Amino acid sequence: MKIKILLLIIVSLLLCNFIALYQIVRLRSENRLWKNKIILSIEDQQSLYEHRIEGNYLGDEIFLLAEKYKKSDIQINKNRYFLIYLFKGVSCDRCFSDEINIFKKYKETLKSYGILPVMVFTEMSERDYINIVKSADIEDISIWADTPRIFIKYNELRNSILLFVGRKGNIIMATILDYYRDKSKSDKFYNRIIELMENF
Repeated sequence: MKIKILLLIIVSLLLCNFIALYQIVRLRSENRLWKNKIILSIEDQQSLYEHRIEGNYLGDEIFLLAEKYKKSDIQINKNRYFLIYLFKGVSCDRCFSDEINIFKKYKETLKSYGILPVMVFTEMSERDYINIVKSADIEDISIWADTPRIFIKYNELRNSILLFVGRKGNIIMATILDYYRDKSKSDKFYNRIIELMENF
């Protein structure tokens, strides 16, 4: 009799443990599911940010660029398309070099569509800026933005960003550069611009 009671207790405890283990596994699975829904990946966060700034008006920024941009052969005004490169700091020389090479690949295509590229360098010393643009041979399309008013609205971003701006001064498309996760992101962005311009 005692053995039967003992076996019954053991079976009951095993059953309770099994039920508890099942509940833990189910709760962990539900937690992972909700975590994935609530906490977006970095790529998803970037994508949401890119879409959120589309349509933003950059008239004030373009005016400030025009004030600083004294190259006589290129005039910044509100009646043309821009591809604005907002480079931040000197933390990724290789990324910058890759981006310049991609730009040079599409340079003539941009020109054929009347798109003016303007490379704006922020959060760096003037000496670093001069060294970078000279070595990349982009002095004619580059600006050292030493004033914090230019593009202050994007200071929350640590990554560099490309802004395709329409003739009315609004952002048509934007992309955040992220070479660690998607090296082809800039190429895709250029191709979207070309496709868009072909349909205008």
